This record gives sequence, C-alpha cells and structure tokens, in this order.
Amino acid sequence: MGARIMMQTTGGQQPLSLGNPAGKSLLLSSADTPWRGLPMELHAINAHESSGDYGEAGPTDGELGALVILEGSIDVAASKNGQTHRIKALPGAVSLLSGGTRPNILHWSGVAKALAIHMPAMWFERLGLSEPPAELAIDSALRPDPQFFLLAQAARMELEAGAPTGRVYAESLSTALLSYVLERLPMTSLKEHARGHLSEGQCRRLRSYVRERLGEDIRLSELAALIGISPRHFSLLFRRAFGMPPYRYVLSQRLAEGARRLAAGPVDLAQLSADLGFCSQSHFSAAFRTEFHTTPRRYALRHRGIVLLEDES
Repeated sequence: MGARIMMQTTGGQQPLSLGNPAGKSLLLSSADTPWRGLPMELHAINAHESSGDYGEAGPTDGELGALVILEGSIDVAASKNGQTHRIKALPGAVSLLSGGTRPNILHWSGVAKALAIHMPAMWFERLGLSEPPAELAIDSALRPDPQFFLLAQAARMELEAGAPTGRVYAESLSTALLSYVLERLPMTSLKEHARGHLSEGQCRRLRSYVRERLGEDIRLSELAALIGISPRHFSLLFRRAFGMPPYRYVLSQRLAEGARRLAAGPVDLAQLSADLGFCSQSHFSAAFRTEFHTTPRRYALRHRGIVLLEDES
C-alpha cells in the first residue's frame, strides 16, 4: 500500500481513520493508483454515538486538507475556539481543515462514505503561491458546498476506475479544487482572476506540443510552462481560448488521431490504444464510443465502405 494521509489526534500521529478505532475505514487510496493529483482517500464511516471526549483530531501541524461526505449522513458535535458546533452532515457537506487549529471531537454517529483530500504545500506552489495559506477556513464544521461536491465526486469516480484518464486530468481536477478553495478565502491577493487571453502563437505552440506527444502522460504544469504562466491561470486562459479544459482537449486530440488511423486502414486496437496514451484498450474503446457514438470497429469499417449487418457487433 502507498503512503497514507496522516492525522493528528490527542494520542499522536496515525494514518487517517474515520469512525473506526481499529483503523479499517480505508476503502481506497490514490497512492495505490496511477492518479497524479492531490492525495486522496475514500473512507467508510460507521460510527456509533457514545458519550465522552474523542479528543482533538485533524491534519498534522502545518498541513491542510478537506473532508467531503459523499454518501449517507453523520451527526457531529465538535468544539473549536470555545464554541461547540452540532451538525447533521449530508452528501455534499465539506469541512476545510487546518493542522494548526484542529477541532475537538465530542461525539459523532452515523454511516457514510467520505473523501479525504490532502493539500500539500507543493500544490499551492504550482498555483503560483510562495506558501500555502495559514488556514483554509475559520469554521471547519461540515457545511453544504455543491460545487466542491461535484469536483470531489469526479475525483472519486476517476479513482474508482483506476485513474485511467491520465496525469493532465488529475492535475486539472486538483487545480480546480484548490483554486475553488482559494477563491473563497478572505485574502484579496488570492482573488485575482486571470486576465487577457492566449495569443494565436501560444495556441499554435500548445496544439503542436500536444499533437507531438499524444502517447505521453502530459502534465498540466508542462503546458503552463510552455507559455510561461502558472497552472492555475493557465487552466482559465486555456478554457477561454479552446472552449474546453486542457485534459478534455488532450483527450479529444487522442481520439481524433485514433479515428484517423482507424479510417486509414487495419490497426491493432491494443497497440493503437497504447500509442495514444490510453491505459488499456477498453478505456480507449469506451472513450471513443462516448465521442463518436459508435465502437472503434464499426467506425473503421464504415469509413472503409464496409456495411455491417444489424446483428454484427
């Protein structure tokens, strides 16, 4: 098993575990997949209400993170800065957590699935910040946040599928999550929006770069560095110029090249999938069908003038 997300409790540091003193809440870790975005873990919460003080719990000192309820519900009572928060957390509830001000858990109960997200300092540096913010939120109680929930759900689906979409998708999604968090902090220096646009020359350079590396696991930071701006602003300017996020553009170019080769003559689908940077033939076929509304085989035969009978697959 890969590196775990760590938590700080009254008893010391330990791998993150939610509502299970035996530490068996972990369902999935991004460290065990090809995912190259923010470290994440999917946990099962099965906590029974009890009296007494669970103690301080949260990220380790200097670390930042988030917890998102994906399914089920939990009732939580926690104290922080002398105030007690009691809340019923439903799907979509998000808690932004800072290691320097961990809440004290009084009790919690319920059955749920939750996504824990670790936000290392290096990821804030990728967004052009010299250091991460001291805190992510004044109130760490679980509150509804539909937009964060949608991003977390997308990450969960990608992880459960084995992270087949590649590095640029993981980095784009992680950048979107962090940017969304930063935009909501009471710090005007972090609320500057990307201005301007990509020049035609920059767009040509990006198109050429992607076209020449369709079989590689392209990084978002590579594309941003190519034109000399931060990944956070790059994603906004790229969408403005191309009408889609970077990962979607890379995928569309891979599929377009796949369609061209299929129409040109017989190809080995497994080799074609590998040549275009897909993790498997099945992933290529599924993405191709979504894009072109037909299977690679049917597409190839149709564009070579071969008519299939209705019962042929």
